[in-house]
Amino acid sequence: VVLPKAEKLLKVSIQPYISSILDALMEPTSRGFFEVRDVFFRELVDMSKNTLNNATKETVAQHMEKISMLPFHPVKMQSCYEKVEQLSLEGLQQRFDVSSPSVFVQRAQILMRK
Repeated sequence: VVLPKAEKLLKVSIQPYISSILDALMEPTSRGFFEVRDVFFRELVDMSKNTLNNATKETVAQHMEKISMLPFHPVKMQSCYEKVEQLSLEGLQQRFDVSSPSVFVQRAQILMRK
């Protein structure tokens, strides 16, 4: 009894907007993850420069520890988080009763730290 009504609702009210929802979510999220990759790349380049001449197990271990803690470094990760905070669900918020994109932003930031 419910299935035909649910399918009709899906086709009329949700399916036409799926691509715009994905675009709205993916563009700033992708920029944030690209920034994460860039931050890690810079840190790895710094590590390789610092360990090139004096590569002992201890110095490599220290640098690896530093890199493993990078996701929790608020200053270095701030630019990554700011990219995702530009998320705008204008128009979609009213249609799907989303009061704020903050839940999407927070989830993306959690995934960035992982």
